[in-house]
Amino acid sequence: MSPWERVNAWLKAWERLAGFIVATTVIVGALAAAIFFLRHHRVAAWIPVLIAFVLVVLVAVAYFVGRRSRVDASEPSSVRDLERSVASVEYQKRLLWDALESIQQAIATEEEWQLDELVERGVLGPARGLLVRDAQEDVRMAVLTPRDDPPTCWQMRWAAGHRPESVRSYNREIDRTMAGIAFRRGEFVESSNVREDPRFEPNPRESRPFSSLVSMPLRVGDDIVGAFTIVSTRAAAFSSTDVSFIKLIGAVLDVLLAAEHDAARWNE
Repeated sequence: MSPWERVNAWLKAWERLAGFIVATTVIVGALAAAIFFLRHHRVAAWIPVLIAFVLVVLVAVAYFVGRRSRVDASEPSSVRDLERSVASVEYQKRLLWDALESIQQAIATEEEWQLDELVERGVLGPARGLLVRDAQEDVRMAVLTPRDDPPTCWQMRWAAGHRPESVRSYNREIDRTMAGIAFRRGEFVESSNVREDPRFEPNPRESRPFSSLVSMPLRVGDDIVGAFTIVSTRAAAFSSTDVSFIKLIGAVLDVLLAAEHDAARWNE
C-alpha cells in the first residue's frame, strides 16, 4: 500500500468514527430526554417525545445503511454489484420514508394513542419494514411476557407480522424457546440458522419455516420482565447494523414498559 493509500484509508476510518460518535450522541441524548419526560409527566405527555426518539433511531439507521452502501460502491466492482448497491440504498430510503410518513400521520390525528397502538403501529411496524430485504422474506417481531407467576409460559404482548389469531393463542413454555434463554439468563441471543441450532425447538404451530433469530431480555429496573424476539425466513438475515438497530428498539421497549409500570403504580 502506497503512503497516499494509507493516508486515505486513515482519513476514511476517522470519518466513519466521527459519524458513529455523532449518531450515538444524538440517540443517547434523545433517549435521555424521553426518560426525563417519562419520570416527570403523565403517560399521554411523553408519547410525542418517544415517537421523536423512534424517528431519530430510524434516521440514524438509514444513515449507516446508506453510508455502508456508498463505501461499498466506491470499491472496484462489477456493474451488476454497483447496480445492486444503488437499488439497496433506494429500497432502504423508500422504507424509511414510508415508516416516517406512517408515524407522522398517526401523530397528526386528534385521537390519543393508547400504549398498545403506540408500540405496534409506531415502533414495531416501522422497525419491521426496515428489516425486510426483499418481497419473499418474512420478518416477524414479538414482545413476549410471562403469562403466569412464577413464569412458566409465554404470552405475546405486542407483535408485528404475526397473525392476530397467533398472537391471541400464543402459549409456549418459556424454557422451550430461545427467547427463554434471553429471559432466564439476561443475555442477547442470536442465531443465523436456527434449523442447525441445537437450542432451537420449532413451534408445532408455525406457519413459515423461519431461519434467523435474535432475542433480547426486556428490563424494568433490575428486573427482567420479558423478551423481544425477531425472526426471519432468510438465513443470516441480520447484519451487525441490523443487530445494533434491534438493540435500540429493545431500549425503546424497556422505556415503554418502565413507563407503564410507573403509571400503574401512580394509579394505585
